[in-house]
Amino acid sequence: MATTAALLAGAAAGLPTPVFSGEGHRNGKPMQALFDRREDAERAAPSFGCTGAHRMGNQWMPCAAHSEHTGME
Repeated sequence: MATTAALLAGAAAGLPTPVFSGEGHRNGKPMQALFDRREDAERAAPSFGCTGAHRMGNQWMPCAAHSEHTGME
């Protein structure tokens, strides 16, 4: 609960808020799925079972294509 409160407080203050994947989990915890840097998204890609990164707005997501990340075609 403290984590949720901290995220909400940060968002209210205009700080970037991490987005977590509903699909990927590591040790029972959701994995971050949206990154400010392409390199960070590429580094996370193997955890999602893919390689590369793609732009989502002004940020980056793991996997070369969004369909790879979401499992949708």
